[in-house]
Amino acid sequence: MAKATLEGLTPEDINGLAVTARGLIDNPKTRGKFQRLLREDDPTLVLPEIDAADAAAERVKPLEDQVTKLTNDLAQRDARDRLNRLQREPVEAGLLKSLEELPDLEKYMKEKGFTPVQYLQAARYRQMERQLAEPTPPNITPHQPLLPKGDELKAWMQNPAQKAREVANQFLNESRANRGPRH
Repeated sequence: MAKATLEGLTPEDINGLAVTARGLIDNPKTRGKFQRLLREDDPTLVLPEIDAADAAAERVKPLEDQVTKLTNDLAQRDARDRLNRLQREPVEAGLLKSLEELPDLEKYMKEKGFTPVQYLQAARYRQMERQLAEPTPPNITPHQPLLPKGDELKAWMQNPAQKAREVANQFLNESRANRGPRH
């Protein structure tokens, strides 16, 4: 590209360009950008501020890259440690016998819609689900109410409301006696 000249410009135009250039150089926000534009136009131009900033950035860049890599490595390690801790929780709580049962639990978690970090909750839910699913053994008889006998039955038959009050009062008195001191 041909070098621009000031030929053909009026002194006012030249003065306007000079004022604009001075304003760009004096403004801290535009100084670096303006100097880089000047360097782009003439690569041989010596600009100590830009040269020093570029040299510092060149030295700092590998260190920044290393810090970024270390930060990412630490974040990954922390995530792995957290996942391992979450995976061990069901074993430590006695809900799984060992970590070897983990793939089965993960499959269950996926089927039931648990998030990948809800190992303990999924193990508890599965345990409750299994307990609910166990059939009642045949040797257990259904609950049969205890019916009063003898004089007790007569008291209930003669005045059921009075007998109900007596039983309720007896229960309340026993409850108060067994409760202990209030805090």
